[in-house]
Amino acid sequence: MPLSSPVAHHTAPAITQRWQQQHQGQRPAYICVLGFTETALVPGISAAGNTPEARMMTAVADAEFIYDGPPSAAQ
Repeated sequence: MPLSSPVAHHTAPAITQRWQQQHQGQRPAYICVLGFTETALVPGISAAGNTPEARMMTAVADAEFIYDGPPSAAQ
């Protein structure tokens, strides 16, 4: 990915590059930025996840909830 790119996707650069090519030149209607810092790994720092490992995925889980809504009850 060129250094001048305004979008970074550190775990799957190919996804970001395809997204950039598809939307280049268009004005965004919504952009969601998810983040994580090692501060979330400090035991007892947050109630967002039961374990430091679970807190690594809190931002992704929050975004899924916003996008998909609450999970439906198992049938």
